[in-house]
Amino acid sequence: MIGRLGAADLAALAPAQLVLTFHLSFGVGSVIAVNAFVAQANGTGQKGVCGAYAWQGIWLGAGYGVVVGVLGYLGADWFKLFNHEVAVTEREIAYFRIALLSCPLQMVAYVLINFFLGIELPLYPMFVV
Repeated sequence: MIGRLGAADLAALAPAQLVLTFHLSFGVGSVIAVNAFVAQANGTGQKGVCGAYAWQGIWLGAGYGVVVGVLGYLGADWFKLFNHEVAVTEREIAYFRIALLSCPLQMVAYVLINFFLGIELPLYPMFVV
């Protein structure tokens, strides 16, 4: 899809996505713990606790997503350190800032995926994806 726009757009997309994935990886690593906690509670028959773990993960993930979004938006100018052409750097910053809007929702999605895996319902995340 992006290849039709031109070489500068195509060259800008990969670095922007790479930096976004780097920032989100710390939060994703944290919310994967929801799977372990929910699976343990589910295995011991404490079904009500599973939802509490999910909500804690949602708050953690959404909060992390907002923090990454705000800090990333403010610090997006560090793409200039890559020494790419000016047109490419401008597009990298633009793509990165647009993609940052999805951070809270991505984090919540990771929490819900791990929740459903923890309660042994792996088909729900598979259908959503």
